[in-house]
Amino acid sequence: MVCFTEFKQVLKKAGNNQNTDGYLLNTGLEQTSISIPFGWHLAHKGIDAYISYFKANNGILRNSHIGNLQDLINQINRDTTIPIGDFTYNIENPRQEVSHILAKISAYYHFENLAKWTFNTTFSRIIEKSSTSDLAIEINYLEQICNYKPMLFNLILN
Repeated sequence: MVCFTEFKQVLKKAGNNQNTDGYLLNTGLEQTSISIPFGWHLAHKGIDAYISYFKANNGILRNSHIGNLQDLINQINRDTTIPIGDFTYNIENPRQEVSHILAKISAYYHFENLAKWTFNTTFSRIIEKSSTSDLAIEINYLEQICNYKPMLFNLILN
């Protein structure tokens, strides 16, 4: 019998990026990811499961984002094209928030000298949000994708 599991967590936090003139405003990021695989196997049967979660909050360089025609006109009329400031971990608008959940299960069973039965199923959910307003959060883009592959059964005869 073989049994395994693992827990992995990654946390990232970065402040504003730097160029030769100074720090680029609102270019920081925060990311969290967690994954847990699990498995149990015998000579003739077994199961594998996996779940993961990912969440990110990414700052978008303020002058690189154009949400509407007025933003484009304001950008063209500005004296400086690259906003330079002090180092900070703050993430303000505009920003992008992303989250992703994934879960998978697969199993198998060997019938003695006859066949092998397998089962697979997957669930995935992705959410993305972009916020561009300083006064109130405007959601310019919101997409929610839910994918579910219902039980796939395979029977392979020897």
